[in-house]
Amino acid sequence: FIYKFQKEKPIVLQIQNYIGKEILKKYNLAGIPFYILEKKYPKKFENIIVVSEVLNKRWGINGKVIPNGIERFEKDTRIGSYMAFLGRLDINQKGIDILLRSLEGLNNIELWVAGDGKDKSKFLKIIKDVPNIKYLGKVIGKQKYDFIKNSKFIVMPSRFEGQPLVILEAAAMGKPLIVSDIPELSYVVENGFGLSFKSENPEDLKDKIITLWKNEDMILQMGKKAIEYAKNFTWDKLAIEYEKFLLEIVNK
Repeated sequence: FIYKFQKEKPIVLQIQNYIGKEILKKYNLAGIPFYILEKKYPKKFENIIVVSEVLNKRWGINGKVIPNGIERFEKDTRIGSYMAFLGRLDINQKGIDILLRSLEGLNNIELWVAGDGKDKSKFLKIIKDVPNIKYLGKVIGKQKYDFIKNSKFIVMPSRFEGQPLVILEAAAMGKPLIVSDIPELSYVVENGFGLSFKSENPEDLKDKIITLWKNEDMILQMGKKAIEYAKNFTWDKLAIEYEKFLLEIVNK
């Protein structure tokens, strides 16, 4: 949650993600206070901003939709040399276990992984003797953009999500994605810059990886659609939406 206060009265709450009951799987009993917080806390605010309409529908919120933004774009697409995963190393939420199972037998496909998180040590033990998986650690700035730009496509097998910034960053670099078919990620397929697989199904994910890996024309076509989609999310445009919404609140 990102929130602002005027004296003691809550004014605006911005919701990046709702985890819901999944938080109990993630933290067991320790997740109960956070589950309650998600249920109760938003009701204290008169004005809510959400990053996607899916969050409104899924959680019964009537928030103003203002998505995340990006500022760096590629003018054209290119074919990289590896499949990439970029994100927090949370094996359950991010579906990393599903991704690793999908790679069984695909020794000719390289997976490069960038990110950090609570499951880093566990992840490194799992991939210790897997020759076609390369771990780069946390990447930021130019290193992150180069990591995306030099990939063939990005894979995101998450079990639950909000609106991951990685998707917009990949789209802006002209990279298609393979995503799980959860509602929060459906816009990738709907806007023509990626494929989806049946969530929790490593065999279906494997089929989609093989399909995209072998089809460079598809990668280029989806990459062009990705760039066009990303152009709707520049911070210049979104800043105007924020200003307009906040002025409406002030005027009330």
